[in-house]
Amino acid sequence: MTKDSYSKITSELHDIVTQLQDPDTSIDALPAMLKRAKTLIKASKNKLRNIETDISELFNDFDEEE
Repeated sequence: MTKDSYSKITSELHDIVTQLQDPDTSIDALPAMLKRAKTLIKASKNKLRNIETDISELFNDFDEEE
């Protein structure tokens, strides 16, 4: 997966949920949509972990400066 922004990832996930809720969505499309959703969820978790690490490091640097 490319390094998409968190907002792009969540937007695409929202689109998938909308499609899943649409009664006209073909049942044959479900596996591909769910596979993509799984990939996007994994990417969003990784992105959030990286952000958490960055923020922690910033606060650690701030504490060391005092």
